[in-house]
Amino acid sequence: MSSTYGYLPISDEVMQHPIYITGVGMADVKPREQYPQRRHPSLYQFSWEQGRILPEYQLLYIKSGAGIFESEKTGVIRVGAGTIVVLFPSVWHRYKPDAKTGWVENWISMNGRLIHQMEDVGMIRENDPVVQIERVDRIANIYSLLIKEIENISEEYSIEMFSVAMQLLGYISEELNTDSKARVYKEEIPNRTDNDIHVRSATRYIWNHSHHQISVEDVADQLPISRRTLERHFKEYTGYSIHDELKKCRLSRALRLLRETNMPIKQIAYIVGFSNLVHMDRAFKLSYGVTPSDYRKQALLGNKVDCCVLRKG
Repeated sequence: MSSTYGYLPISDEVMQHPIYITGVGMADVKPREQYPQRRHPSLYQFSWEQGRILPEYQLLYIKSGAGIFESEKTGVIRVGAGTIVVLFPSVWHRYKPDAKTGWVENWISMNGRLIHQMEDVGMIRENDPVVQIERVDRIANIYSLLIKEIENISEEYSIEMFSVAMQLLGYISEELNTDSKARVYKEEIPNRTDNDIHVRSATRYIWNHSHHQISVEDVADQLPISRRTLERHFKEYTGYSIHDELKKCRLSRALRLLRETNMPIKQIAYIVGFSNLVHMDRAFKLSYGVTPSDYRKQALLGNKVDCCVLRKG
């Protein structure tokens, strides 16, 4: 199986945008190959036996081949080339290619008020998540553009990736041929990328592997420069340390899970990469001034907790 994927840094500020991307990927699954492979962060990994529940939406595009999809809302559905399966937050699901054919899949994980509005007005529905695509060429091009963009991303996402994601939602809206008048629009966001290839590579590695017990040394080992040089470059281009980026990644994912799921806090700590709950509690309190439990309580009450800025150190 050949695959490419990337998970993006998501700040509290980014989560205020109408749509934001959390990950992009593709996989070419050959006939009779093991599926899925265990390469992804725990939050996104799944097995056929256990299935999976996501905290966000995912648009799974089957470019070629065929297989089956199952969710608690739909039962078992056959899916094939030229279909997009909308995966909904908090809805159990699983899927796999046929052993005889395999398939080529592309996916994009996203969230934000725009896609929630699409669900609210009935454009996308949990009990009818499969969209048959007529203009497969333009959908395939969109996913290809996103895959290319993920290779060059450094911090959060570029305006190009944001615009392409908006275009994808627009195409899907057309394919649905609905009478709903939900409007897909563009909104300017800051372009926060930089030009240092080593910083981009380090950031990408952190956001793809921070669910493991990785250290600054582990990050440096992935690059053809010394740890000292990498730390200097990273500080120069971002204004903070590699250790800060590791903490930022784990805490931002913890924020989303605390706010958007009912998952036990101890389980969240392990999923996002902390060695234990005590370490996450300490990091949370130092960074945000509240405990994970207090943050979840305030979020449930609809109170805004200022978690936009991490304290450095």
